[in-house]
Amino acid sequence: MSPLTPRQLLDLAAQQQVEGIDLVSRIVSLTPTPSPTGREENALTPAPSPTGRGEVDSLSLRERARVRDNSPALAEVLTPDPSPTGLRTWVQGLRAKPALIVLLLFLALALISGAAYALGRSLGYLPGIGLVEQGSPLRVLAEPVSQTRDGITLTVREAVLTSERTVILMTIENLPWRIFGDPEDSPLCAADPQVRLPNGDTLTITAGRASANAEGRWELRWTYGPIPPQVNQADFLVSCIQGALPDKAPEDWLFKLRFVPAPPDLTVMPVQEVPTPLPATPSQPEHQTPEGWRLEKVIETETGYILVGTFHLSHLPYNAMVLGFSEWPSIIDAFGNPVPARPASDLDLSSSVPGEIPWSLEIEGKQHAWPLTIRVQGVDAQTTELSAQFSVDVGERPQPGQEWAIGKTIQLGEMQVEVQRVRFSGRGYEFEMKASDPLRHVELAIEGATAHSGYGSSDDQGNVQVGLEFETPPTGQLQVRISGVLFRLQGDWSFQWMPEDAQGRQSLFGIRLVLDKTVELEDGYILVGHLEWEDERIQLASTDAHLFATDAKGNRLPLEIVSFDVLSQLAPNFSNSRWETWAYRLAGKDFLPPVTLHLQRVNVMLTSPLSLTIDLQPQGFAFDEAHSGASYELGSIPLEGLPAFQARLVRVTYVRQQDLHGFEFTFETGPRLAGLTVQLTPSLIAGTGQGRSLIESSFDELSGFLIARSLTDAEMNLPLTLEISDLQVQGDWTVEWGGQ
Repeated sequence: MSPLTPRQLLDLAAQQQVEGIDLVSRIVSLTPTPSPTGREENALTPAPSPTGRGEVDSLSLRERARVRDNSPALAEVLTPDPSPTGLRTWVQGLRAKPALIVLLLFLALALISGAAYALGRSLGYLPGIGLVEQGSPLRVLAEPVSQTRDGITLTVREAVLTSERTVILMTIENLPWRIFGDPEDSPLCAADPQVRLPNGDTLTITAGRASANAEGRWELRWTYGPIPPQVNQADFLVSCIQGALPDKAPEDWLFKLRFVPAPPDLTVMPVQEVPTPLPATPSQPEHQTPEGWRLEKVIETETGYILVGTFHLSHLPYNAMVLGFSEWPSIIDAFGNPVPARPASDLDLSSSVPGEIPWSLEIEGKQHAWPLTIRVQGVDAQTTELSAQFSVDVGERPQPGQEWAIGKTIQLGEMQVEVQRVRFSGRGYEFEMKASDPLRHVELAIEGATAHSGYGSSDDQGNVQVGLEFETPPTGQLQVRISGVLFRLQGDWSFQWMPEDAQGRQSLFGIRLVLDKTVELEDGYILVGHLEWEDERIQLASTDAHLFATDAKGNRLPLEIVSFDVLSQLAPNFSNSRWETWAYRLAGKDFLPPVTLHLQRVNVMLTSPLSLTIDLQPQGFAFDEAHSGASYELGSIPLEGLPAFQARLVRVTYVRQQDLHGFEFTFETGPRLAGLTVQLTPSLIAGTGQGRSLIESSFDELSGFLIARSLTDAEMNLPLTLEISDLQVQGDWTVEWGGQ
């Protein structure tokens, strides 16, 4: 069998669904054996945060050739790595090749995409299960089924049956590391679990995902074809634990599953269909028609939102076809802060439209500075219109490990690749190359010889490796042909989104940045204005940071605050104004108008302080050294009356600092609330202390909590009464000036 084309590799790669992959630092290798099940393209799911990701290797081709079952979902389940670095695949990958990712360029399509659902139907969403048709009958697992053998516990935890598919959730616990091994030493288990009906039929598996933690607990999600409505029982067979060595773990697990109608209180979240396509992205490569992002569905979950859509490009150079995103789409809020998001791991998405990428993004949290901007700046594409050939004489009897220096630079359109060396592996040949940006990978073939498998890797430094393996490796003068090229296409595709009921960044408290007048100087301008508001709950609003200015292209302009004397001359009555007056000098006149002034943080004084009472006496608290550092979990106490925000007090910690003592208050809130001032005045005992205090607050980026401290040298009474009258809020208040 000849090596697969990149498109075929993509189709196969899209079947591999693994949660917890850091694809930017690991190799992914793909088998040349096409799936016999005709499975849809499915999703690989990345880790939800950039830190602490598990690392995962996929199967190399030689490893796939040694497994004892040609499973169509071989690489969909992982194995824990005994090393502290994280996770690895059931079959440990190319450990000796620490390259970036093989075919990351077109795997990105599968990373945030994954059975397709026809539009026009009313859909609902079940967490962990995915999209279901509203109103259609659902069946669920009657009760979890669990077995423990040799200390290993397998549990079929949940199942949901629809008219289109069967989803089964399973956990595996207490897997010892010793059951896993190196596929070079012995064939590993690669069989998928089977669903067998009473008549003996087995269901076709269409998708699979897995994730694991350091304690060896695995969570697996399998998707199969539908079970007929009249069938309410099935056998779930796990012939072996994937990735395990023979005879190292119990085999032939059999679970008797029973299905019942879903309970009436089963919550199916509504799916909002987005009927209008997003506007074309303003910034596009010249050769590209206005296409890009299409938002099609929005799901509000208990903890955030899920956005679902497609990304479409056509008319690419060299008649190429887009394969996927070159990088993860980024999401930022109105202030430019990153917003945590990941692909929705329980949505199986696919598209049969060439050049179309299905995508899903699960956004964590609901308290964001709206609108959010979703952006991607590179896609990977593949073309077969660029080809070239080179030769290498390996002799009649090449030896394993023998190398031949090539040093030949090959032109492929406007791109170049240098073939540096060839190495004989014993089973075939490995080609090491250096690619120039934007070229990412190439497909090779040796004329007159048919490879039965192949593998490869590439990294961000342009290092490319391609391996071909043969039943009988060819020798002598090899004619090597480059028949496929994968490259990166740069652009800037973005769109903005906010929930329909969310407040935009400009409307917070009705605060507005107003430009009153400009004064032209020989070498610039002075801009004078004020900050005003509409919300009657605000007594005073003032700038908490300097303004900054940008031109029409977003470039920063030199801007400095003027002195008090200059401000007094330009606005002599500013001290009697209700509003805060400001004045800045804009240096120079050589800028592209219009000029936009930005303010991103405002101090707010509330007309009526907010009050909250906490009683720590039932928890045995006392104001003494023994309780210094003691923390008390409060659950989630809402701070009532806080305009435009949701803030909850979750923890209080007693603090002693030299001759001061008091409390550290931990609030759960959104990013728009940057700080608040907590006063303990009602709890202070009159006549004690010298009036010294320390009051501060900050937003902890690591935990996502707002931390406020209030310390005093006075004695206090219980219960505690907190008063909050000052806030620091974030936004992006702007005012535009057309210039002169």
